[in-house]
Amino acid sequence: PNAQAQVPEVGAQATPLAASYRIGQTAQVGDLRVTLDRVVISPGAGGILPTAGNRFVFAYFTVENTGTQAFQLNAMTATHWEDAAGKAYYFDPDTIMLDPNTTNLDGGIEAGVKKSGAVGYLVPTDAGDLVWVFEDFKPNRAVFSVKASDMSDVGTPVTEPTMDAM
Repeated sequence: PNAQAQVPEVGAQATPLAASYRIGQTAQVGDLRVTLDRVVISPGAGGILPTAGNRFVFAYFTVENTGTQAFQLNAMTATHWEDAAGKAYYFDPDTIMLDPNTTNLDGGIEAGVKKSGAVGYLVPTDAGDLVWVFEDFKPNRAVFSVKASDMSDVGTPVTEPTMDAM
């Protein structure tokens, strides 16, 4: 209720967002305090592999409800990445099977409660520096700057030939 979707015009050029925060900093987003704790690149595991030219990127973050009422949050739709050209990258459903923390922030956060979790995305390997966006649907938002060098690698990439050999 009381919200309108912002749909870009056909053929319109995306506008990159300006970041106000970095990893480790806390942003006030309406009644929520949001901290982007770390960003991790995952090569995938088992049969869950990124498509060619892409990689899985996980944003680990903490949300504290400083308001007086419970806040309903769906971190999978309230967050996304954007590259320098303003192209957005959203939650990838395959990532739920790679890290159980990806479902920790769905549902309500009671007043005065702090929760941590993660959301996984499929992002091009050559995307470079990115911004991570958290929105509370009101439309308050925080934009975090994440340099490619700030992203931690976990594990050795598991390719299809490796999977076949295993």
